[in-house]
Amino acid sequence: MQESTAVQFLQEHGVLHRERNCSCGNPMSLSVQDGGRPPRWRCHKASCGRDISVRKGTWFEGRQATKVNVFECVFP
Repeated sequence: MQESTAVQFLQEHGVLHRERNCSCGNPMSLSVQDGGRPPRWRCHKASCGRDISVRKGTWFEGRQATKVNVFECVFP
């Protein structure tokens, strides 16, 4: 399964955020690169440039869960 497909599925089922706002107050966009770097939320404001893990603020934060582990948790 592609990373982007997995992220979309988890967003649709309320496991991952669908949208985020940066600490500077601006909206963030989700950057997903299949087969590359893990998904990140990136601030829209060029002068800020903050990015955070897609796991931040979810029950995945601090865990090393694989896609298989995630699907087993969501659909036991």
